[in-house]
Amino acid sequence: MVLKKKTISISGANGFIGRNFCEYLVKKDFNINALTRKNFDFHDSKIKNLVIDYNLNDDLINIIKKSDVLIHTAENPVYGNDKKIHLKSHMLTKRLIELCLKHNPKVRFLYISSIGAI
Repeated sequence: MVLKKKTISISGANGFIGRNFCEYLVKKDFNINALTRKNFDFHDSKIKNLVIDYNLNDDLINIIKKSDVLIHTAENPVYGNDKKIHLKSHMLTKRLIELCLKHNPKVRFLYISSIGAI
């Protein structure tokens, strides 16, 4: 019996946490979809860089449908302690969870953030 290789999609994959997850998990022989806002040169060619617009549900739905795990590390690229920044980050996280529940309820969702982005 041949087991299907798991696909892990990582939002914010060009940030510190996301990039390190990509590099670690690809060595563990997972299929990695690195979700970024702009093209990024990863050290390992097995990491599939997917440039997406987090505002377009169709992009996100297609990725969620093909993922076994979604690790969410993406944050608003503007840092600080402003309520609008926190709300934008919160709304993206909420929307990703809702899309996962609707389009692939079996996907595992993991949210990770750093103190600098909270």
